[in-house]
Amino acid sequence: MDEIRCISASANRLFVAVPRGVYVLDRFDYSYIRCLSRADGIDDVELCAWNPLRSNLLILAAGRLYEYSDVADRASELFPPFAGIRSIGIAADGAYFDTDKGLFRKHRVAPEFFPVQNLPRSIVWYGERDTSRPQDYVLLNPYFVTDEYLNQYPLSRVRADPVRRKLFAVAEGYGLLVYSLTTGVQEAHIRLGPLARAESFIRLDSRLWFFRPDQSAALDQLGNWHRFLTRPGDPPQTASLLLSGRITDLARRERLLAVLPDAGHDRNPGTAIQFPSAKTGGCTLFVDSGLCPKPEPDPSTPRSLLLGTDYGLYRLDHEGRLTPLLKLSRPVHALARLQDSVLVGTDLGLFLLAGDSLLEIADPFGRSDWGVYDIVQGPAGLFLANLGGITMRAPDGTWFRLVPPGFDLSRPVRHLAQAGDLLFAATPAGILAYNTKVQTWTTIDAAAGLPDNNIIGLAADDRYLWIASPGLLARFDHVKGLPAQSR
Repeated sequence: MDEIRCISASANRLFVAVPRGVYVLDRFDYSYIRCLSRADGIDDVELCAWNPLRSNLLILAAGRLYEYSDVADRASELFPPFAGIRSIGIAADGAYFDTDKGLFRKHRVAPEFFPVQNLPRSIVWYGERDTSRPQDYVLLNPYFVTDEYLNQYPLSRVRADPVRRKLFAVAEGYGLLVYSLTTGVQEAHIRLGPLARAESFIRLDSRLWFFRPDQSAALDQLGNWHRFLTRPGDPPQTASLLLSGRITDLARRERLLAVLPDAGHDRNPGTAIQFPSAKTGGCTLFVDSGLCPKPEPDPSTPRSLLLGTDYGLYRLDHEGRLTPLLKLSRPVHALARLQDSVLVGTDLGLFLLAGDSLLEIADPFGRSDWGVYDIVQGPAGLFLANLGGITMRAPDGTWFRLVPPGFDLSRPVRHLAQAGDLLFAATPAGILAYNTKVQTWTTIDAAAGLPDNNIIGLAADDRYLWIASPGLLARFDHVKGLPAQSR
């Protein structure tokens, strides 16, 4: 909701248009219901207007006109005899359109449009003809809002709800504010969705996190979004260890790419699993002499963290001390626990950190030498995202290469997620789902409703696949969305 373009409402729904879609919220408690997006054939939204005569929502997106039925939960495209829609007007007798070919009215029922010369006296406009301004409402004076850090956000757009005596006001970069027209009191602050221009996506403490140098956002298990400012001088946050001052300072210097709850380093290297062809790596290893074995922390509330960044590996202990463990000139993309050791995926290859020892792991195909971009573990074994496909190590120590049919071997697999027998892989062309049990591939792309191929992270549970892009978080129901033979 960093950029809100239009607001409309039905008797029980609130519709908020943003560039990537239309949020559908409950009109009374403003809870999230769904988002109309590219998965519904809608993208680059310009306007939305509720037409009570037909009980549907008119949506202008990328120059095309759509009609969304809240009852059927389906959007269908309309084909009017005009283009260049500047405004949509709603009156008692239906919908009107101000276009580059003049004024038109839509038939009450049929998808037909007729030119008109005169307009009803009472008509509510959305778009260029909407003349309502924040300055029309004294209760909004001084026409900006201030957050808890004394940052100011100008009010740029308003929409009155005379039936319920509410006023919706858009604060640029801050979300949607709801005021009572009766008392003038602010009643709600609606701020949904991840950060625009987010650089990294992390799953930790039962939340999905988006990071950029000045701000972070988290989605909790109840579906609530939380925003945190992390600029220089902002007070430290206590909502998560990820928001400690040491980490936010680090994230402003080096992009945060991977996070793993840390159980402490085991001093006994014999407890680490020995990989074939392991050899000493040529990287600089920093060891904190104060580290000692610690009991496994609760993953939902980690007391210490391992952090992978653009330039190396760090450890934040429970006392807030940040210690460099591995200093590289290239990114650390992935971290995964392997019993008492930690697998580290980097541009320079795969490493095993066991106590004070650092081993480079060479797979028999040599693909890890070109970089390891993500690591996940499942019932079928260990999976590494590489250039040209996926490298798999089965529980018995056997290595395999997984290359989807027709996959471009010059392109990388950037992100992985695992749920039961399913392995999900993010590629430049979309997402691939691999069933490790029956060894079948399924493509999840734009045709299946994937909103964006620019994917910065994946997360999966037993029902959903979460797909993160800058400014966008999509959820794919893999139980219903994948063919039966692929689940």
